[in-house]
Amino acid sequence: MEQQLVIREEQAGLSLTLRDVVVMGFRHKLLLLLCFFGILVGVVLFVLVWPNYQSQTEFLLRRDRVDPVVTPGQNTPMLVNNAVTEEELNSEVELIKSQDVLSKVVLTCGLDKKPSISDFALGLFGVKTVPEKKTEKAVKKLGTALEIEALPKSNVIKVSYSSNESLLPARVLNALGDAYLET
Repeated sequence: MEQQLVIREEQAGLSLTLRDVVVMGFRHKLLLLLCFFGILVGVVLFVLVWPNYQSQTEFLLRRDRVDPVVTPGQNTPMLVNNAVTEEELNSEVELIKSQDVLSKVVLTCGLDKKPSISDFALGLFGVKTVPEKKTEKAVKKLGTALEIEALPKSNVIKVSYSSNESLLPARVLNALGDAYLET
C-alpha cells in the first residue's frame, strides 16, 4: 500500500480568533496583571497629583442711595436703609451669571482661543468652527465652572474658579470683577 502525502496550501495571512487571544492571556497571566495594575496606578496618580489652582473673590454689596420720603411738610425725614435684601442679593448673583458679563470675561481672558478636544476632532475632518460658536461654548463652560454663592445673613457674594493653569483663575476673577462693576 502506498500512502500519499497531501499538502494543502493555506492562506498566507494571520487570522486571530477570540480563542487565540484568550489562550495568550492565560499563558501570560502575570504580565497581563502587571500591565493592568501599572496602568491603573498611573491613572490614579495622574488624577491625584495633577495640579489644580483655585482663586476666590468676594463682592460686598451695599446701598449708596438714600430714598427720600415725600411729605407735604418742610421737614422731610431722610429714610436711610442700608440693608440689602435677599432678593437684591440674588439679583446681583444673577447679574454676575449673565451672558453679557461672562462674554466680556471670555473675550478679555481669551478663553475662546483655548483649543478644545472637539475643535481638534472637527479639524481632522476639515470642519472649521465659527468664532462666535467658540465664544458661546466658552461662555457656557465658564458659567458652569464658576461657583457663585450668596453667603447667608450677609451682603457678600463669594465667587470661586479653578483651573489647571496657574494664573488663569486670578485673571478670570479679576476680569469678572471689572465686567461686573461696568454693568
